[in-house]
Amino acid sequence: SEHAPDVLELALDTPDHEKLTPFYQALLGYDAHAGDDLVDAAGRTPSVWFQNSDSDATDRQRWHLDVSVPHDVAEARIQAVIDAGGTLVDDTAAPAFWVLEDPEGNRSCICTWQSRD
Repeated sequence: SEHAPDVLELALDTPDHEKLTPFYQALLGYDAHAGDDLVDAAGRTPSVWFQNSDSDATDRQRWHLDVSVPHDVAEARIQAVIDAGGTLVDDTAAPAFWVLEDPEGNRSCICTWQSRD
């Protein structure tokens, strides 16, 4: 059977997270957490974090999903994404995470707890 994500995070790529964090904190009613993460204090909805990006191009991808799964189901999940029309773009950080792309070029990550700093 399919294993649901252990953690689902929304990540916003930005060259200036300090400019955006207060807006999303107010919009979502989230609490600031360690680092720059915003979290739902009740634990009902996904956390939001800001990934540093050196690109300020207006057409770049801004949001991506980080889907954390147990390490022993990561490869099956990656294969399912590929079978569904996705492309494995980068596995250099595996087994911490793999970057996958949908058919329109939007990227997301399958993540595990392994090899995390």
